[in-house]
Amino acid sequence: MSAPTLLPEPVDDQVRELCANAVDPLEIAAGLEFGGLTDEAAARHGHPDVFAYAEELYRSVPRKPVEPTADVPMPWDGSPGRHAVRGILFGLPGLCYVTAAQAVTGSTVVLVVSLLLAWAYGQGAAYLAYVAIGHGEAGLAVARRALRLGLAVLVPVIAGVGVLTSASVAGIVLAVGQAAYLLAAGVILIADGELVLLAVLVPGCVVSAVHLASGWPAPWVVWAAGALSVAEAVVLAEVVSRTPAKAVTRGRLLGAVPPALFGALCGGLLAVGTNGAAAMVPLSLSMGAAEWAVFRFRRGGHLLLGRTATALRFARAVRAELFGALGRYLAVLLVLTALAWALARPEPLLLAVNLALGGAVLVALILQSCGINGPVLGLFAVTLAAELAAPKTPGIQLAAHLALLLAITCHAWSAVARTSLHR
Repeated sequence: MSAPTLLPEPVDDQVRELCANAVDPLEIAAGLEFGGLTDEAAARHGHPDVFAYAEELYRSVPRKPVEPTADVPMPWDGSPGRHAVRGILFGLPGLCYVTAAQAVTGSTVVLVVSLLLAWAYGQGAAYLAYVAIGHGEAGLAVARRALRLGLAVLVPVIAGVGVLTSASVAGIVLAVGQAAYLLAAGVILIADGELVLLAVLVPGCVVSAVHLASGWPAPWVVWAAGALSVAEAVVLAEVVSRTPAKAVTRGRLLGAVPPALFGALCGGLLAVGTNGAAAMVPLSLSMGAAEWAVFRFRRGGHLLLGRTATALRFARAVRAELFGALGRYLAVLLVLTALAWALARPEPLLLAVNLALGGAVLVALILQSCGINGPVLGLFAVTLAAELAAPKTPGIQLAAHLALLLAITCHAWSAVARTSLHR
């Protein structure tokens, strides 16, 4: 756009085109300023500054957004099948975990610490890798460097916590293996290696499933198969990420803090709850559906920018997309939850707890994909603090998770209507 310093009346074609495709007055103001319009020039049009002039143009020039063409890349694209595989990958390690946990006693603290540290560190590392990819850099090399640092730091810390809390040797080994697998799996998924990771899980999961069903083979064989899966994951993560890496800037490191905190808070909510394994499995499996719901929502919001003529219509449509995403995800989680209830008969209230928590996590992921972190972290932190302070009963936990779901959905109702978030 190259507007003259003093815009003629009526509005010229270039300015009309800018206004027709703008998502809000701020975009018009930015275009006018880029074209050289100053506050003094805007005053000669009868407006105090460029922003007031942009507001008037936004109100007076009809919006006629251009539909995206096939030549324009879609920033939010994905495959339902790929995300379904990811959901399976989130849930399959539970088979190995349930089997190994039968031989672990008095090791709850070290297992929880391992989970929290691995989730928090893994979320932060994934953020750094995807930011590098977005800048055309070697994101996998960043992920590999984070994996090495994570193993070097987390393994001795987890082992030390296990010793200090008098955990069993088996418990410490399981905690270290859990952290190593989560970090390595994150690198493989960044490399789009869902099928590779699925193959990695085969030894541990097949042997664990047979052992759970029949009691055969011996427990040491199950542990060996699980260890093989972890070792394969670490080695393959190193192999798939062999590219030179640039230094990570301080700004990017600071940007990784919110995702890391979110991972820790989610892990904390799962750890302090009263949920049994049967209630946790459907929540883990549903994370693939959650990823797909986020991609579908962001894609829908991006397309709506070119299909709605006013900000009000856009707000209505994008809010419908939000509740559609939440409804579809909860439907998937409900089916998985019903299957878990039919197979293991956990307390129904615990399954309702997971439905509420799953819905809150989905809305949080949508907000984070829009760059909104502060309110998400605040609401999850308050909920975790409330659960830590309250008695550990399913009723109180359900109330806390429902309150979290309501609060974060109300915030999303207002936030996602901002057109600038969907560019």
